[in-house]
Amino acid sequence: KALCDRNKDANGKLTVTGNVFLLPKEKELAGNNLANLIGIDRVTMIRYENNQLDCPYDVIIRISEALNVDRHLLMDEYLQFIDYPYSVFIKQRRKELHLRQCDLGEQLGVTRRQIERWEHSVNIIPKEKYHKLKDIHFIP
Repeated sequence: KALCDRNKDANGKLTVTGNVFLLPKEKELAGNNLANLIGIDRVTMIRYENNQLDCPYDVIIRISEALNVDRHLLMDEYLQFIDYPYSVFIKQRRKELHLRQCDLGEQLGVTRRQIERWEHSVNIIPKEKYHKLKDIHFIP
């Protein structure tokens, strides 16, 4: 089945939005029905469909449950990282690299306290900081 180019990234890989909105079509769920089913506004759903807004982790989970599909099929690399026990990974990797929380925080432009919050799953690491972790080769 052919997909719209807007649902693919520059490398031709299906984007999160592409994955999310291919499935409802296959399951014959109209956008309004899916939006209502997962408890979000139709305008927000349209923004997800048009790649105007990133689909957050909690919405991906609700969509996967509503459609009864494996949530990993709907996730990009960042969301898969969040879905993995990222807090455990960050702490273990930091220790492997012999970094203190303040050292990692300095590299990422955040406080030691923020690193601590990520390591205890108090806050979810933002996408921009995830990419920064990749840039500094913290994430292999």
